[in-house]
Amino acid sequence: MRAEESPPYNQLPENEKQYALFTDGSCHIVGKHRRWKAAVWSPTRRVAEAAEGEGESSQFAEVKAIQLALDIAEREKWPTLYLYTVSWMVANALWGWLQQWQQRNWQCRGKPIWAAPLWQDIAARLEKLVVKVRHVDAHIPKSRATEEHQNNQQVDQAAKIEEAQVIHECETCAAIKQAKRVKPLWYGGRWLKYKYGEAWQTDYITLPQTRQGKGYVLTMVEATTGWLETYPVPHATAWNTILGLEKQVLWRHGTPERIESDNGTHFRNNLIDTWAKEHGIEWVYHIPYHAPASGKIK
Repeated sequence: MRAEESPPYNQLPENEKQYALFTDGSCHIVGKHRRWKAAVWSPTRRVAEAAEGEGESSQFAEVKAIQLALDIAEREKWPTLYLYTVSWMVANALWGWLQQWQQRNWQCRGKPIWAAPLWQDIAARLEKLVVKVRHVDAHIPKSRATEEHQNNQQVDQAAKIEEAQVIHECETCAAIKQAKRVKPLWYGGRWLKYKYGEAWQTDYITLPQTRQGKGYVLTMVEATTGWLETYPVPHATAWNTILGLEKQVLWRHGTPERIESDNGTHFRNNLIDTWAKEHGIEWVYHIPYHAPASGKIK
């Protein structure tokens, strides 16, 4: 149940780097509330995933980040998970403290250890997955910074909570409301052969220019349930389409079998075609603005 020590990121074989995740957590006062944020960063995909909440500490967020990383590794059936963290607490817990806590029935001097439910969940999952952990020194001169430290800076940025992020959340809420307004009739029959997460429809909607310069929202609707994911972007491009799908669909729901879209240049191009083939996804294009064909979004 204890994790092994991971080698430095730049010493991982190239084919193993896809299984590496950098984790971090933070806590700040926003208004009258204490907000925490946990984040993971994938160096090979160049995308981050995060979870947020209220009322907990940065240490809590660091542990939640480990759960996020385990979620990704389990969902994608990784053979090994290489974790990189700046938290000595997290590293030591995974290297050995977990085993000691379990032997003591998750208690210390007769009282439950801090965040016992989180640690119990992590311990149970370590039984089923090979996890290797490395502590990354966050305080190092730029002149000595390695690729490992640069990736750590990426997850550090992803875990930060700022006032601008509160504004961004409001913009995302507005995008969700607009997307729900434009979603019309159901065409359930054609989706009956798919299980949850296997088929999605995607499109862009426009919003008034936001303070972050994001005037478009990539909307992604799960075909069997109508579950909506959104990803605000400054421009409707193929690259932003891929980033949105990887972050909001592949990481959260698994790799789909089928994605449908219109024939817009942000969907129909060599970059999207290559990406879809690499992931084994059937990308189906329908006639633009033809409601029966694009029923989930248009």
